[in-house]
Amino acid sequence: MLLLCGCTAALIASTLLRSPMELAGSSLVLSGSTQTNSTVSYCNAANPFSFCLVQDCLALARNAFACADLRCYPPWDCSVLSSAFAASGTYVTSRSCSSWRHETAAVPANEEGVLEKRSSLESADSYRREILNDVDVNAGLPYGLNKKLLPRHVAIIMDGNSRWAQRKGWPVSAGHEAGVRVLREVMRMSCEWGIQVLTVFAFSAENWFRPQVEVRFLMNLFEKVLKEELPNFVKENIQVHVIGDVAQVPKSLQGLITFVEKRTEGNTGLKLIVAVGYGGRRDIVKACQQVAAQVEKGLLKPEDITESILDDRLETSWIGEVKNPDLLIRTSGEQRLSNFLLWQLAYTELVFVDSFWPEFGETQYANALLSYQQRLRRFGRRVNTV
Repeated sequence: MLLLCGCTAALIASTLLRSPMELAGSSLVLSGSTQTNSTVSYCNAANPFSFCLVQDCLALARNAFACADLRCYPPWDCSVLSSAFAASGTYVTSRSCSSWRHETAAVPANEEGVLEKRSSLESADSYRREILNDVDVNAGLPYGLNKKLLPRHVAIIMDGNSRWAQRKGWPVSAGHEAGVRVLREVMRMSCEWGIQVLTVFAFSAENWFRPQVEVRFLMNLFEKVLKEELPNFVKENIQVHVIGDVAQVPKSLQGLITFVEKRTEGNTGLKLIVAVGYGGRRDIVKACQQVAAQVEKGLLKPEDITESILDDRLETSWIGEVKNPDLLIRTSGEQRLSNFLLWQLAYTELVFVDSFWPEFGETQYANALLSYQQRLRRFGRRVNTV
């Protein structure tokens, strides 16, 4: 007996599931698909044949289970069809008595610890509560995203404003203004989805060599946006910090940057780092100069210089343990770092998006995050995925 919510879901379920006999003594939970707080059918423990799923059947149909996160839980042996999910990179797990095994090799990054934790649970009720809690935690996220697997720090090279405008026959300034609107949306999504740190490359050290008309426009636009967004920064609990050679920007903008940083320094939500006049090589050189000065004063021996000493002197050091980005997104189809956070990106996952920055939206952002959470981050170590 299957408890399904509508003909559409029934059709999908009948296509993907094995024979009814394989469901005997099994209880399944489908989570992470529609991800809404109020639409979860609770499993009836008295009915081992119940198939519990989120009730948004139209969303399930659209999604065709491509991003579903299907899990089984005890006390009965669960038989799950995993081949339908393997191509999508999602994972399926199965528990028989006290032992866990992977039904697919496509396990997202960091999921081993989650499975390990679940395997230590002693009762079906405990595991059911945790599964249902996962559904609640993932509420509000785009389909397929798992809050536990999201990057803590996302960096973005916002590239393609000018080319986007030129292709439309518009002035370059229109492209930059459209880019600001996209940044506002990305900030909103980052706050809502639980990203801790968002670092954006707004203006590079090399951008000073662009036509002065464009440079002046960008500086004025930056000042205008900071003034307009300050109330939102305060309301949304966003902490703002600007990195780069700020001494080169106009005096009025320097004063505004200092004011905004001071006004938001106590905020505890999203940390927004804006790189202006920033260069990764310059960042490293400045850190080396500070270390050299300490050596010259006899405060530090050359043999005592370590990576962490340099790391603590980079412009992102104030962020703490999440100072190095987990994920870098670059738009416009270009596949290079362009002197951005060269030290910090050593072990960062890279996602290159073909869309120009003004075209970047929820779909592109969610897809980049989904790509990230499906990767196994080894950091040079050997990781057992079996």
